[in-house]
Amino acid sequence: MLDAGTNSGKTYFILKTLLPWAYEHRKRILILCNREALRNQIERDVNRLGSIEVSYEDYDPALGGIVDKTAIDNKYEHTICVETYQWLETFLQRNEDAAKTYLRSFDCIVSDEYHYMVTDASFNDHVDASYEAIKELWTTKTCIFMSATARPFFDYWELRNMIPEGQHYRLPMDYRFVSSVKFFYRDDDELDIIRRVQPGEKILVFVNTIAKLRKLRDTLKADGIEDVVCLCSKYRQEAEEFDKLDDVLVGNVLQHQVTLTTTTLYNGVDMKDRALKYIVSELWNPLVNAQILGRKRPLDEGDTCAVYLLHYPKERLEGELKKSRSISWNRSRHIENGLMIGRHGRHTCISLKQWKY
Repeated sequence: MLDAGTNSGKTYFILKTLLPWAYEHRKRILILCNREALRNQIERDVNRLGSIEVSYEDYDPALGGIVDKTAIDNKYEHTICVETYQWLETFLQRNEDAAKTYLRSFDCIVSDEYHYMVTDASFNDHVDASYEAIKELWTTKTCIFMSATARPFFDYWELRNMIPEGQHYRLPMDYRFVSSVKFFYRDDDELDIIRRVQPGEKILVFVNTIAKLRKLRDTLKADGIEDVVCLCSKYRQEAEEFDKLDDVLVGNVLQHQVTLTTTTLYNGVDMKDRALKYIVSELWNPLVNAQILGRKRPLDEGDTCAVYLLHYPKERLEGELKKSRSISWNRSRHIENGLMIGRHGRHTCISLKQWKY
């Protein structure tokens, strides 16, 4: 279990230490993660690290004979696979037996960004499918769980003595690159923050809803701020209206001065961009905001940014709590340390209760 902050080397360990070892010992690794953008990034890293030049013979019609040619291959192609939890959940729904057989074909299951089991349960009805399928492998496979913000699970496992001795690795988060943290209260405050961005600086803004994404984009355009890009999950119906990930981020660098996004960019995507000087979040969940801050990967001690968080008054937070209490939980599955796994209809739901951030 790797309970470590963002930018602490969790993925580095998997790709630079575990992967070469698995290749040498003919073991197979499956990495599961929570976002398509992260999956693509890990696959690019695997292809880069496994890149080798191979030679082969081929017929050359111009020469009229067999010649030696070279090509670039990936030596790790059969050692590692990278998929999303959502892909696994779909597989399990369509053919549960085949999906579980596929999982058992791997020697090591790496559950990356494992906080997904908490943060996405409020809107994804199928989180329980991947949770239960991975849980079945604990006793027969090497299972690695990684996250900067999955403490509810990790604390529960520790409380129940479910973690073998010497297999819980914990590193604190390092936020020294954050130059300041301030709260804003109104939409006008948020607009003022964006308008103060200077030439050569960039700002990353996380919004709550598609409607807000659209409204903020249109307002900024009307103000004459043209270098604005918008991003939401490609699986949403509204995705065609907005920009694509390749238009937003290239080589870990933001391509526009103002980037507006939903939670599709909230974790797993590295931004090594010295010009990124401001991060703004409208989201209330501390787990999500901790991941958001981790998107900035400072290049050195001088690479800092200011953070602005939307202030949620007591009344609004109480409203969120009231919504969660309206769900009918199966009390027999209540977990005493504050993590709750219960039934909502036919689905397993996971939520937080009285957990200290």
